[in-house]
Amino acid sequence: METGDGWLAVRVRSDVTEAVGRHEVLTPVLGSEQFTLTDEQGHTLSSGLVQSSSGPLLGVIDITFDEVGDFKLDGTLRLQSASADVRFTITE
Repeated sequence: METGDGWLAVRVRSDVTEAVGRHEVLTPVLGSEQFTLTDEQGHTLSSGLVQSSSGPLLGVIDITFDEVGDFKLDGTLRLQSASADVRFTITE
């Protein structure tokens, strides 16, 4: 996870791919989904940009969230999409 002034980004890895387009290029399934991130207080963020890598980094997906506001990074966080549901905590 990376944070900035009013935004945060989460990087995940997934081996689940699908063939897309006329040339059936393999892309991560998660790369085409929308995500929500929820903190323990119930604040929810919706994903802005979802970008997936190719080549040797195939399966790496960067998810950005804008307008963080009162969102709390301490405690358990929940990242959800149509095909993913992950709970995690941030440690140093």
